[in-house]
Amino acid sequence: MLAGKTVLVLGAGASVKFGFPTGDTLKSTLRSYLSLRFDFGHQVAGDREFGNYLRSKLPSEAEAYVEAGHRIASALPAFLSIDECLWTHFSDTKMVQAGKMAIAAIIADFESRSFIAKLSGRADEAQAANEALTSHWPHLVAQILISGLRREDAEKVFENLSIISFNYDRCGEAAIAASVARGLRISLEDSAAIMGRTLKVFRPYGGLGPPANFGRMNPWTAIEAAGGIKIYTEKLDDRPDIKLMRQALGEADSIVLLGFGYHSQNMQLLQGTRHSVASVYSTFKGETPPRIDAFVAKAKAAFQARDVLHSIDADCEQTLHHYRPALIA
Repeated sequence: MLAGKTVLVLGAGASVKFGFPTGDTLKSTLRSYLSLRFDFGHQVAGDREFGNYLRSKLPSEAEAYVEAGHRIASALPAFLSIDECLWTHFSDTKMVQAGKMAIAAIIADFESRSFIAKLSGRADEAQAANEALTSHWPHLVAQILISGLRREDAEKVFENLSIISFNYDRCGEAAIAASVARGLRISLEDSAAIMGRTLKVFRPYGGLGPPANFGRMNPWTAIEAAGGIKIYTEKLDDRPDIKLMRQALGEADSIVLLGFGYHSQNMQLLQGTRHSVASVYSTFKGETPPRIDAFVAKAKAAFQARDVLHSIDADCEQTLHHYRPALIA
């Protein structure tokens, strides 16, 4: 069990080992997806499902969305991320909506291709996926959660844990639920149900919804889930869940940042009033000393922390392994 109230903050780096794209790879995927082109009524470029969806569901607006997709594909190389691109072009409503549709569909597709999706598949696939999961950070989180916990107290397994995910994908929650299920010898369905009832998950930028349908969203359903995607410029501070998120951070005894990029907008969202002095742990995999110093300063200011503990060039798994004794009750 956790030693105290703990907030797990997930950035893009936390999903990389599950096969999810970041940076230039994601931008390239988005550009290809949105570059719809037709020749005498036949689609010759861009994502075929997206093209079919626009022509079937939004026939009167299809051309406008196609053109908006072209504008994104043209502008995107000038930005570090799709979020920044849509932030700059927020007044272009069709461009923003086309971007959200593409994000939702691409994330759902990567979820379906991740080995995490096989955890709820055939028995042999689930067994292989569970074995693969033992080398990933959600397995270590589950070890911490079930340490010292009796099976009959399974309902308390997520007690003291909150998750803040800046990712649109739901790999973290799905993998933690599976690892907990395996450790406590309960069904994946029961573990997911306990998670749904007791675990606080905050998603500042939204997502595809609860992980119950993880890996099983068809392309059109994913496109229609775009309404759950949020971007920088949308009013986030006034949302009730953001206020609750900041409250959880303010009350936390420990804050663990995994694969987090320390973007200024994200740091602003994490700032709140501290009610206690938290222990802060963070990954800085592949970062240079000057950048680490800058990130540590940002974290100290946001969380009013005395220090930010980290291991040199450690990834998510190494960081959790290193600081696990401090996190366990």
